[in-house]
Amino acid sequence: MKKAVVKITSIFLLIIVWQSAAFFVDSPLILPFPKDVFECLISLLRKTFFWKNIGATFLRVFESFFIAIIFGSMIGIFCGKFRLISDFLEFPISILRSTPVVALILILMFAFKSSMLPVITAVLMSIPVMISTVSGGFLISPSDKKMFEMADVYEFSKIQKIKFIWIPKLKPFFLSGMISSFGMSWKVVVAGEVLSLPKNALGTQLATAQVHLETQEVMAISIIVIFLSFLLESVLKHICKK
Repeated sequence: MKKAVVKITSIFLLIIVWQSAAFFVDSPLILPFPKDVFECLISLLRKTFFWKNIGATFLRVFESFFIAIIFGSMIGIFCGKFRLISDFLEFPISILRSTPVVALILILMFAFKSSMLPVITAVLMSIPVMISTVSGGFLISPSDKKMFEMADVYEFSKIQKIKFIWIPKLKPFFLSGMISSFGMSWKVVVAGEVLSLPKNALGTQLATAQVHLETQEVMAISIIVIFLSFLLESVLKHICKK
């Protein structure tokens, strides 16, 4: 209860700061008032095309998320088990991690359609996260050595070692990678939509509003994107804890 009150108070203070800043700037084009933005937000929520854009962005995010989880986990397991593969992929993964999202989007724009570009970009940016977290679970600590020694004493089979030692050991690393990849997917997909402008997308609507100098709509759509990202990531964290 106390935590909820603190969060609500934080949001309330943020709105007050926003209201004060808008009053000081006195230019709706630069910083509109909270009331105007929330009215715009309610207006958007009443429009069918806005929900279509939300649905299309949702699909891209989950598509890229699941692809990154599957392939990132597989590659992470091989990197964790075989040092040669880890060394071989170290440089390409470092390049992907160091490449700015915008630069990657602009490069891939020559090869992929606008509807697929955000998905491909999000996969390429999320996979290194999964690979690093999953492969990190294969590092053997002193307590892990004792576990494997006990397994050898009790003559555990390979399947039993996987079931009772490796899976519990890798589980927290896998879940951590999932949460990080999901947050990454949201940000990259929307950024990709803003630049590639697919037919139905929140990013496309965001870019269009910016071109037409609709600051209220830009902020309203941004609030929706942030809220959905926070909500879904919180749900995923809750499921992972369970």
